[in-house]
Amino acid sequence: MWQSLGRSPPFEPLTKVTTPEIGEQSWTHFSESSIEAGSKPGFGFIFDNEKWAHSIDLPAFDIASRPVTNGEYPEFLESQPMQSELKPVTPPSLWKKEGGGVWLERFFNQWPPLNPSSAVRHIIVIQMPYVFAYIFMYAYLMNMSSAY
Repeated sequence: MWQSLGRSPPFEPLTKVTTPEIGEQSWTHFSESSIEAGSKPGFGFIFDNEKWAHSIDLPAFDIASRPVTNGEYPEFLESQPMQSELKPVTPPSLWKKEGGGVWLERFFNQWPPLNPSSAVRHIIVIQMPYVFAYIFMYAYLMNMSSAY
């Protein structure tokens, strides 16, 4: 909450800002399967949204070995296909672009430059509909420009 109000940081960070190593993107495949989700009656304490155990069929899917980075996402925002959309994807709410094309990310009341190696934060799902996520995945993470 303190950060969302744009107030100054309440303390100095315990560590210095570092640039994490970005490994090569790889994908792990999960085959179609069926799982049991939820809790069974008499299983002890459970939350009401865990009632009751039931089977769920999961389609096959792939998951990335690392999150999308601040270096990859702006390329997607500024790509020709996204700029030509009737309603282009907007940047995350706590990002802004300064003159000279430098992207900044708000940290409390400060606007430091984006760390291109860090994971993207502050994306609201409503901002990025499924179709844009799909295009991003194929065009940028899998380098398949034919996805358009």
